[in-house]
Amino acid sequence: MAKAKILLVDDTEKALKEEKEIIKDLKVGIYTAGSGKEALKVLLAEKPDVVLLDLMLPDMTGESILKFIRIRSELSNTAVIVVTAKDAKDSLAYCFDFGCDAYVTKPFQKDDVLKKIKIMLDEKGLTY
Repeated sequence: MAKAKILLVDDTEKALKEEKEIIKDLKVGIYTAGSGKEALKVLLAEKPDVVLLDLMLPDMTGESILKFIRIRSELSNTAVIVVTAKDAKDSLAYCFDFGCDAYVTKPFQKDDVLKKIKIMLDEKGLTY
């Protein structure tokens, strides 16, 4: 069986490092992107099962990436967990309107992030 793939999208190295630390014990392929354009390339090349997506990126919004994922048939099964410092209810409602599957706010609880990733992988019937 193929290994599950997780893409971490954040423009700060610290956040990427923290997210990698959280999932390091899972038997999954881990990919990272530090910008929106880089994320789009990895999305199309790797077709990850789960994306942890920061909303505030320097070159494009996380919402734009989420829209991109949802309109591409080859990414239709990709689960998206928004990871953001924005906690305003309207921002989160907006993300759900565009198809995010879950969200966590920064600073996040490691157990919360891991639990949500495992739920997404379980729903897809993937091992980790």
